[in-house]
Amino acid sequence: MDIRRRWAISATLVMVLVSGQPAAAGTTGGAAAGARPLTDVIGPVTAVAAGWGHNLGLRPDGTVIAWGWNDAGQLGNGDRGWYQSETPVPVCAVGQTAPCTRFLTGVIAIAAGEYHSLALLRDRTVVAWGYNIAGQLGDGSTVDRLTPVRVCALDQTAPCDQVLYAVKEVATGYAHSLALRGDGGVVAWGSNTSGQLGNGLRTAGIPVPARVCALAEVAPCARFLYGVRHIDAGHSHSLAQLSSGGVLAWGANRAGRRRHPRARVLPARPGPGLRGRPDRPLYAVPDPDQVHRLGH
Repeated sequence: MDIRRRWAISATLVMVLVSGQPAAAGTTGGAAAGARPLTDVIGPVTAVAAGWGHNLGLRPDGTVIAWGWNDAGQLGNGDRGWYQSETPVPVCAVGQTAPCTRFLTGVIAIAAGEYHSLALLRDRTVVAWGYNIAGQLGDGSTVDRLTPVRVCALDQTAPCDQVLYAVKEVATGYAHSLALRGDGGVVAWGSNTSGQLGNGLRTAGIPVPARVCALAEVAPCARFLYGVRHIDAGHSHSLAQLSSGGVLAWGANRAGRRRHPRARVLPARPGPGLRGRPDRPLYAVPDPDQVHRLGH
């Protein structure tokens, strides 16, 4: 199956999920010709998330369905392989192995990285599954997981005996993950080759959550980021919207994602500036003289 058809199938399924209506017979909902028409509705969903080649849907009953590529176990159904699931499958419960008899429940939010997936549970803990080469699942290992595992608490080592709690929002990048906690603090785990974890360092990866440093701190940080209202993540960079309305950013910046022409491993405020060049050296800490208020 070529890439155009894969995306045609994904686009049509998302249309069905969001609208609650099947595609008209003989059509692909505006997708490329060749995708088979859909005649059945899989039921309502309250949220969707998309990775590079896989998709997630959160159902009203708190269960999760997934479809698309499953080469790293990102569908969470206990299986993996170089194939595409063209119809949604239920995500297994924690601790299950294929064929699963219990499925993930109590989910209130979902996020999809390039090849991994996160779910925020009603008890404000987090589970993850899929690709884990940089520790982006947060379970203290770098082993791919075909069914959900619990994200460890701060500074744990595998096997973790405590889990991350009091989480209100999650976000995913290519191979890193973020969580916003109830106290307004942010934690991050996974790949850190561009400083996207915001801990003042650039390393291959951190397999358990670590706190994001405060603005203008130098590693090892003594102060940490608080007062955050919303988080998001790009391929190798991260963003935080503050309760005051300001925005902080850190990580890769080769295309001016942060509006500063240098990668940052600590949060800085985006501001006016030139786009960075791909061959420009990366610096470890932000320059306070070049920190600006967004839009000023």
